Amino acid sequence: MKKRILILITVILIICYRTVSQQIDYKGFPEWTWHNEGDTEFYLYSPQDIQENERYPLAVHLHGCCGEDNHATLRNAVDPPARMWHNFGANTQLEPTFIMTPKTTRGWNQKFQDIINAIENLIADGKVDPQRIYMTGFSMGGVGTWQFLEQYPGFIAAAIPMGSGIRADLEKVKDTPAWAIRGEFDHFAEKLDSQVAVIRRLNGDFRGAFEWVTGVNPRFTSFKGLGHGIQWDAVSSLDLMKWAYAQINDGNISPVVFFKSPAYKQNFLKGSYAEVEINGFDSDGKIKRVTLTLNGEIVGTSKKLPFNILIEVKEGDNILVATAVDNKKKSTTAQLLIRTDIVPQITTSELPEGRAGTYYKSDLSATGNQPVKFFIPEGTSLPAGLRLEENSIIGIPEVPGKYQVEISVIDDNGQEIKEDFQLLIHKKPDNEVLVTGVHSVADSLINRVSKMKIGDLPNTQVGTEVSFSEIGKYEGLTFIATSNIQANLSGENALSFNVDEDVNVYVAYEKLDNLYQSTIPEWLNDFEYQDGDQIVAQYHYFDIYKKEFPAGEISLPGGQCNEHNVRRNYFVMVEKSR
Repeated sequence: MKKRILILITVILIICYRTVSQQIDYKGFPEWTWHNEGDTEFYLYSPQDIQENERYPLAVHLHGCCGEDNHATLRNAVDPPARMWHNFGANTQLEPTFIMTPKTTRGWNQKFQDIINAIENLIADGKVDPQRIYMTGFSMGGVGTWQFLEQYPGFIAAAIPMGSGIRADLEKVKDTPAWAIRGEFDHFAEKLDSQVAVIRRLNGDFRGAFEWVTGVNPRFTSFKGLGHGIQWDAVSSLDLMKWAYAQINDGNISPVVFFKSPAYKQNFLKGSYAEVEINGFDSDGKIKRVTLTLNGEIVGTSKKLPFNILIEVKEGDNILVATAVDNKKKSTTAQLLIRTDIVPQITTSELPEGRAGTYYKSDLSATGNQPVKFFIPEGTSLPAGLRLEENSIIGIPEVPGKYQVEISVIDDNGQEIKEDFQLLIHKKPDNEVLVTGVHSVADSLINRVSKMKIGDLPNTQVGTEVSFSEIGKYEGLTFIATSNIQANLSGENALSFNVDEDVNVYVAYEKLDNLYQSTIPEWLNDFEYQDGDQIVAQYHYFDIYKKEFPAGEISLPGGQCNEHNVRRNYFVMVEKSR
């Protein structure tokens, strides 16, 4: 029964994802151009300032299911695995890289030859380095990526399939460097860990699909607590590009290296010694040298495997890195964490002072077995307007005063400590407006009050990968992020808040005018349209509407998004009237 419910939830999420994601009005950067090869249409991103006689990497992204036709639009260019290759919001790259995003309705097999022909044309034109071709794919695109490796072994340098199992001959895909990624509860990839274990066994490691083993192909990451849609989690939290760029398709298979002992995260007594055993091999040559480092310092080398060495365990976390170099100078690394148990300690000495109505941020730090997690103990709270996000206290304080703040931290070994801090909040500056009592129709939904800045999120709860990329003159205004779950509300009091000054209220409402057309709700006609102003959140565009309000409570109607052919809820900005 639980499995059926999980499958149903997954299907619902996929349907919702398709419904929302298909309607994207992305105008695109000028680097994207439309092309076709045979029966396949694709968009190509050409990096700026490339040199005439140099060749550059190419990243091919295969999208997920399904699409209404085979017509390529820029919609595929906003998939996170395509976005990551050009730091989407800023449109910058770690190094100049071509990006190809082809289109299919269902399945990728029938498109492979066209994709290869398009790649070979770029190679023939002297643009693409044939040794640095990389492929990513999500869901159906992940399946297609594995199938491409099976049918064209040796063609690409590395692959990053996400959200799919492996529907391919495991023996044929074992030698191409791959990083397989899924969500823990993804029904479509529920057997991926066992498949990864089989491939690793074919590559000489019989220990299974441990995520921390990095010296045996393929790498493997499973996001705990998540389901199918892990694209953004993968590209925003894993160093995928650095890993991919390190893979070179020169015909030489990378050596295999791994730790046989000790165990990952094994605990040792302070001052004790650990027996380390490293093993591996090179399938098309031989390993010439293995180097072992402890916390960045070389502690031993060997010219043969297995490599056995006794090391002194340092206090706290110890990072062991084994690097194997083969006879053709290609290298592979494996990493291991061992530790002594240490009592965590909050190393932040004091909290900086703040001002009511002014943006506040205080980063917290702590020692202990990493990673550590900060939290506010049950029964205590932060001053009104402040919140704890990961390792920072942020927000806009509402009430001046002297507060006692209790902060707790728990480390990776489960040890917890807490500490009291004093936090002084001064009175509000004259040029600020204080926003308090933000209330949505559903009290359980949180509306963040912050300041407009690049990289913040226009809405909460849904689509958190979409952040501000262009905000213009609105930078620094007091900002209320609304909930996307409530995007389609109607009624007169969907959002209310209090202000202590006469204010200008700016409502940012999504605008579709490229592939689609949108309208605005009737109540926005009472606002003054800010002609020429537009805020961009990556591939969403918001027109701005302004209205003056006196000090006191302000209520705004619902966004009625479906009725006006948009998908994202409006957000609000506030400034003191001049």
